Amino acid sequence: MSADKIIVLLFAGLYFLFIIYSRRKTSFAEYAVANKSLGSALIFATLAATMIGPAYTMGIVKEGYSAGIYYYLSIMWVGVNYLVMAIFFAKQVYRKFPDALSAGDLIAGSNTHNSKVVKVTIGILVFAQLVFISIFVTSAGGILVSNIFGWDQSISVTVIVLIITAYSYFGGIRATIQTDAFQLAHFVVLIPLLILIMVFSKDFSISEYLVSTKEKFSVEVSDFQLGNYLEHALTWLLLGMMHPTTVNRILASNSAFSAKKAMIWTSIFMFTWMFIMVIVGDLGNFLYPGLEESDEILLLLGNNLYHRILHGIFAVAMIGVIMSTQDSILNGASIVFSVDILSVIRKTISNKRRLNYSKRSILIIGIISIFASQYVDSLTDAFIYLTAIFIPTYLPVVVFSVYVRNPRWQAAMASILVGILSSILWTFYGTETGFPTLLFGLVCSSSTYLLVHYLLKRKKIII
Repeated sequence: MSADKIIVLLFAGLYFLFIIYSRRKTSFAEYAVANKSLGSALIFATLAATMIGPAYTMGIVKEGYSAGIYYYLSIMWVGVNYLVMAIFFAKQVYRKFPDALSAGDLIAGSNTHNSKVVKVTIGILVFAQLVFISIFVTSAGGILVSNIFGWDQSISVTVIVLIITAYSYFGGIRATIQTDAFQLAHFVVLIPLLILIMVFSKDFSISEYLVSTKEKFSVEVSDFQLGNYLEHALTWLLLGMMHPTTVNRILASNSAFSAKKAMIWTSIFMFTWMFIMVIVGDLGNFLYPGLEESDEILLLLGNNLYHRILHGIFAVAMIGVIMSTQDSILNGASIVFSVDILSVIRKTISNKRRLNYSKRSILIIGIISIFASQYVDSLTDAFIYLTAIFIPTYLPVVVFSVYVRNPRWQAAMASILVGILSSILWTFYGTETGFPTLLFGLVCSSSTYLLVHYLLKRKKIII
């Protein structure tokens, strides 16, 4: 067995011991929001670890390899996203919804739209979106394990899903966050180290690289299309905006100030991290031109440039990224299922049984992910396509839940339905106009909410 594979197995053992140690919970409130006891450092660590998942590592390196530094002009909006949440949402959500356990409580709980219909509808939509994300994260995990051990893709997918599902089953949000912080520490050291290895390699010339980068940037600018740029910028800006997993992190904070501070730190980190990943891809193109532009470019660079021992640690860190993101998604989906769907359908369910059903939903999502992951062709493209449809159905009602006084549940329901229909119709029939699907869906859903809310407030119609 090679040295890098031995390192992978040794570190995997350490991960396993840490994970088992951290998998402790005593109640559903502990499972869902850690009894609101987590400080800003842990909240920041879990947000960062979750966000640097497959799309923000393998996917961004692929785009950096293809488009170069120019791609940062689109992806930098991820950092703006967290800055907006820090200013406009973190404190407001924490203070307005002290008893909330999920995004459904925020949108349709007693302090807002107070509607079981809205709650179960948004719960189903969010649950479906998280399952879809789980599927493409599973695909990325399969690619990674296959690359390390040379196994068949289907076997690789099955192995990593079984491992992640097993330890997610016994955890909760506190365990997820503690594991995220542990996994993040490895990755933030190894990726900058990869850049240093490339810069100091014998084949690298700073003058030639700058010329190459300038030429590639000029080509991309000459092909600039405003509609295409707006589509990507809006997607990255709104991608994690008040996402259910982010909402749970805010609710798990020990104070409104901690939640806001964690968001600010995450914003700074994401501005920096996105630039680093684009640079990795661009440097990879300079040193290894002609590679197939796939999600495996980062893995190929690591395999070619790291010493075998470092490559083993890098492989463990990459697996940790997959595990961190998948664990977060599974935890979020299980909370949504039990709080926003099951608790509405079954009114008298105890917290103990709700916890058990949450854990069972994790197993179901894991099985679905194994079988559906073979149909995911491109991680980034799948993420962007799903987001263009999901955001208009979810984000407007979240924003209005936080800021509108005496919100009407009918307005929320109308906004959700119009967001879904307008986004799907525009995806198939309106993209040729150059107007972004995401923006069209947001305009339609937001204006629908405001119109219905205004009409009901003025009592011009009765619903």
